[in-house]
Amino acid sequence: MKLAQARLVTTDVPTLSRFYENILGITAIGSEDYIEFRGPGSTLTISSKRSMDLFNAGAAEPAPTARSFSIFKSMTWIASAPA
Repeated sequence: MKLAQARLVTTDVPTLSRFYENILGITAIGSEDYIEFRGPGSTLTISSKRSMDLFNAGAAEPAPTARSFSIFKSMTWIASAPA
């Protein structure tokens, strides 16, 4: 199975975007509510809670632990890291 996309949900897209720009060395594409880091074969996206609620209310809540949506081809997987 190949990872196609991973999504992080946060209340502060610009700060998290700058963090991953420094780590990945890739410039983010998007807005203050949604950005993408496009790599060869996969994409890291960062969405604001507000953006998630516009399209799917209550689908994700930012939390003190990492929470992401990973899309393997057409399957969605939700995971939370332990505190």
